[in-house]
Amino acid sequence: MVGVSGDRKVTVCSMCLTAACWQGWFYCTDHQTAGTVDIPLKDLCRMGLENPCFWSIDTVEELGVLQNKDHQPGWGERKAELIAKWKGSHS
Repeated sequence: MVGVSGDRKVTVCSMCLTAACWQGWFYCTDHQTAGTVDIPLKDLCRMGLENPCFWSIDTVEELGVLQNKDHQPGWGERKAELIAKWKGSHS
């Protein structure tokens, strides 16, 4: 991934861990009481909780990823597991 640094961080909602929520595109149920957290780009890529276009246009082109997992069977439960796992390892 040319130009993508694993040290680069993206500001996301502290509850759902998505940039789309923090930017106001798609709010999670806890958005009114949530704060923010800066997550390394490599962790966001690994979790795959949202489309990378919410991180930057350059990232989308470099990753070559455009996906909509929200409509895949079982994704809601998997998404909750990924969020809990990340929060547990960074608390």
